[in-house]
Amino acid sequence: MYTRPIDGSECRSSLMNDPIQEYFKAVENLIKAEQWEELIEQSTAPLAEAKEVKRHADAAKIYVQRTSAFFKLGKYAEALESTLCCDALFNDFENPLLTIHALYLKSAVYRALAGQSQIEEEQQKSYRQAIETAESALNVYVEEKIKNEKLLGKVYFNLGAAHADNPKGDLQDAVLCYQTALKCFEISDSLEDKTRTHVRMGKIYLLRNEYEALKSLIQEARVNLLPERLTMHIDYLEAQCLIAVHDDDNAERMIKSGLARAVILHAEEDQRRFNSLLIKVHEKL
Repeated sequence: MYTRPIDGSECRSSLMNDPIQEYFKAVENLIKAEQWEELIEQSTAPLAEAKEVKRHADAAKIYVQRTSAFFKLGKYAEALESTLCCDALFNDFENPLLTIHALYLKSAVYRALAGQSQIEEEQQKSYRQAIETAESALNVYVEEKIKNEKLLGKVYFNLGAAHADNPKGDLQDAVLCYQTALKCFEISDSLEDKTRTHVRMGKIYLLRNEYEALKSLIQEARVNLLPERLTMHIDYLEAQCLIAVHDDDNAERMIKSGLARAVILHAEEDQRRFNSLLIKVHEKL
C-alpha cells in the first residue's frame, strides 16, 4: 500500500496548529511580565488539551506553571489543588527536573498554608509537610545525579523557609539552608535568587533584633534593578525594620509604597500583610 510522505510544510503546519506548543511559546512573556492571572486564563485550554491527548509531561509542566501563578497571587488553596493534580501525572512519565520543581513548589504551598492556619496542630502538620516535601526534592536531586546549581538552590531556599517561618522552627537550620542556597545561586550567577535569599536572611536578622545588619542588607539589595514582586518583598522587610526601630513615619511611607506594588501585582496575601502592618503603625501613633 502506498503511503504518501509528509513534506516539511505539513510538519510546520502541524506545529503551528498545536495549541500546547503555541501556549509554551507565549507563556514566557507572561512570566517575565508577572501577569499571573493572564497565565492562569491562557493555560486553561492547553491544559485540557494536554490531558485529553495524554501528553502527560506537557500537562504536568502547565500545572507547575499554574501552581506558581496561584502561589504568587496568594491563592494557596488553588495552588495546592494544582500541585496535587500534577503529582498524579508523575506516575505516567519520568522527568526528574520537573519533579524537583513541582516538589519545591509544593513545599512552598504547604508553608504558606501553615502561615494562614489559626490552629496550632494543623499549622505544625503543614510545616512538617513543607519540610518533608523539600527533603523529597533533595532526595530526587541526589538519586538522579542532577547537576543544576540553580535548581538545587531553590530547593534549599524552600527548605530553609519552611524552618524559618515556623514559630517552633530551628532558625539555625534555616540559616544553614539559606547559606547553601546562596552558594548555589553564586555559582549559577542568579542575582534575583540571591537577593530573594538575602531577604529571607534579613527576616532572621529581624527575629534576632540585628537591625544594623538588616539595614545593611536592605541597602545592598536596593542597589540592583529587580522585579516588582521582589522589590515589594524588600519594601515589606524594610517596613518591619522601621517599625522595630520606632521610625513609624518612614515605616508608614514604606508600607504604602509596598501596598501600591501589591495592588498592581494583584498579590492578595501581600496586600493583607501590608494592611496589617499599617494597622499596627496607626495603633502606635
